Amino acid sequence: METEVARMYGYENIPLTMMESSNYISPVNKRYQLKQRIKNILVSVGGIETLTYSFISPDFVKDLKLDDKDSRSDLIVIRNPLGFDNSVMRTTLIPNMIDLLKTNINKKNADRLMFEIGNIYAKNPSSDELPVQLEHIIIGKNNIDFYELKNTKNQ
Repeated sequence: METEVARMYGYENIPLTMMESSNYISPVNKRYQLKQRIKNILVSVGGIETLTYSFISPDFVKDLKLDDKDSRSDLIVIRNPLGFDNSVMRTTLIPNMIDLLKTNINKKNADRLMFEIGNIYAKNPSSDELPVQLEHIIIGKNNIDFYELKNTKNQ
């Protein structure tokens, strides 16, 4: 429709102007670059990146048997959860990784190095505000020994 209007008006009557644009280049985000470098290194040694939910079951954290004084045992309860299994925000990535490793064992998948870079949540000192988000990394693998970690098994 617009091209028909331009044709009827006459292309020669439309002034030629250069589009305004910016040649602004955003500054390098060093945190993002570091995260990408870590991911690339882990993938290059056979790792698989995983993404898990930030909402977990309180039983997952209880199974870790953390000390009551440990900040990871201070759970942030969701006001209107979809269910009990998703009723708290994770304070550590450990339960998610254990669940992934257990699922892989149960489905008889090959033992693979898995990792996740994700947020954990801690209570804000000011109770009126949203929880504090902290980015953490976790690496997990079934059937791993000291020499494989050290990478001297075949040397």
